[in-house]
Amino acid sequence: MNPTLLECFHELLDYLTDPDQEGRDCPLTPEPCRVAVYPGAEVAWDTCETLGCGSGKDGQLWVAAQPAVVTEQGGGCRRITWTAEVGIVRCAAGPRGDGSPPTVEAVEADAAQQSADSMAIMRAITARTAERPECLDGVELVSWQPLGPSGGCVGGAWTIRGVLDECC
Repeated sequence: MNPTLLECFHELLDYLTDPDQEGRDCPLTPEPCRVAVYPGAEVAWDTCETLGCGSGKDGQLWVAAQPAVVTEQGGGCRRITWTAEVGIVRCAAGPRGDGSPPTVEAVEADAAQQSADSMAIMRAITARTAERPECLDGVELVSWQPLGPSGGCVGGAWTIRGVLDECC
């Protein structure tokens, strides 16, 4: 992966989680406890249920590079269209102590958190594209995919797409 793109992914994660980021208007609340750029096609959900992080933090935020395709070549240059996933999962409501399903209120709280996370990530991508065009120029939001609930986690991921010009 191009180091510049990797740096841009880290900037996006910082923007979503660092309370001191200038201009940040829609932080993720609560702050996730595990934040990283992940390799590979699948991201392991490592912070739900018994592996939660405590300290008022909840969940896991990531950017993961997805397929990239060379779309043009010539004159020693290549244009690469890349995709990435910006995702988050949170601890999901689970069965109550007596084995009955979670309360309607708990399930609806998960739905509200999922919606808030989706909007915060969308706004951050849009803001970073405008503020740092050299980093995420022409990035477009492609789709939001709800994730889970599974293994005590629920959340979702935005697929984004951009173009990288590389010349030798």
